[in-house]
Amino acid sequence: MEIHGTIPMDLDVNENIVGMDSHLERLVSGLEIQSNSVRMVGVCGLGGIGKTTIITALYSKISNQFQRVKGQLTLKNIHEGVKVIKDKLSAKKVLVFVDNIDDSRRLEHLVGKHSWFGHGSRIIIITRKKYLLTAHGVDYMYEVDKFNDVEALQLFCSYAFKHLPGKVKY
Repeated sequence: MEIHGTIPMDLDVNENIVGMDSHLERLVSGLEIQSNSVRMVGVCGLGGIGKTTIITALYSKISNQFQRVKGQLTLKNIHEGVKVIKDKLSAKKVLVFVDNIDDSRRLEHLVGKHSWFGHGSRIIIITRKKYLLTAHGVDYMYEVDKFNDVEALQLFCSYAFKHLPGKVKY
């Protein structure tokens, strides 16, 4: 098992992605960044609905408010991983993303308890399986839903006509 401690600095998420502003607004609200407590936030939804894209945009927006952990850890087993995670992260205000979680044991071993992380840390768990987030007891759950009618029209127009509705070019 490898844990990568850095995310590339050149993440680029198109600012014109349909519905992105409302997703980010609700997620930032649920993160309660001003709070000094550790918060675990779950993001769930159907496969391909845009969970990882939304989280990439969120990272770009808020990552500068957290400490960076440099390097890469290679772990021999899960139990060693728990110890290393607690030792390396318990004194730091970190932003942790755990994507594509489909197993409760893996979730428990990667981000088991709030006490594993320093004050003000935010742990974001991305999964298709809402019940995993409920069972883990996340502090806030965000469900990525399908587009409403207005967003669906915006997406259609942006691909079919290369512009959003109401922005007709003559």
